[in-house]
Amino acid sequence: MSRATDECKRFLLVEGNDDVHVIGQLLKLSGVSTLRNLKKTSIKPSLQLYLNENIPLDIQPCDGASPAIRDFTAKIKGFNSLEDSIGLVLDNDQGSNRVVQVKNAIDRIIQETSQRFRWKLDRDYEILTPGGFIAEPDNADTPRIGCWLMPDHQSYGMLETFLATLVPETRRPLFDHAEKAAITAKKDFHAPYQGCHEDKAVMHTYLAWQDEPGKPFGLSFEQGSFDAQDTPAVLFVDWIKRLFKPK
Repeated sequence: MSRATDECKRFLLVEGNDDVHVIGQLLKLSGVSTLRNLKKTSIKPSLQLYLNENIPLDIQPCDGASPAIRDFTAKIKGFNSLEDSIGLVLDNDQGSNRVVQVKNAIDRIIQETSQRFRWKLDRDYEILTPGGFIAEPDNADTPRIGCWLMPDHQSYGMLETFLATLVPETRRPLFDHAEKAAITAKKDFHAPYQGCHEDKAVMHTYLAWQDEPGKPFGLSFEQGSFDAQDTPAVLFVDWIKRLFKPK
């Protein structure tokens, strides 16, 4: 690998560590990445990968949606490499107004960097484009940027909602039973989880019944709890590949 290629900066900013490890597993199991390094010395450890064609990518957790949007903005404004691409993955929680938050952030970036950067975007561009949002650069000095809102860049939900779509058919009856159990626990036994966290409660119930119980999301792919080849995973990985391809 050339030094120039190794110094290229590509960042995927996500909300938390679960996102880091799920995305890392999806890329690995899809055959589009190899592990580069897992930083453990910083406050916010990042997963460093090589995508196909030896493209380095850092997946960085940001401790929530608002910090992720803030870091996304800062990365773009601090862009200084002809090969940079910068992506953002967030939960699209109902009531979060996430689409508007992302649109406002990108609008501010366009306005504040207009003397340096240009993107191929219509004046009335939309964030919720099929297959994930990507803004292609309109000159060599501009980074490619993109955003994916979990679960499918169309619906309301979160990482756990996305993972629910990857449950194999052979384990779907078990998952359905976990869903009924979590709802019953809330309705009949006053389980204190908030209604907006139902998908989280269901997912953790499902994983509690695996062998081994309660493994982290990323490692749960290895025990067959999720199928990395299912269509929702393929669509998400395709967005990653398009966003971080060489210019």
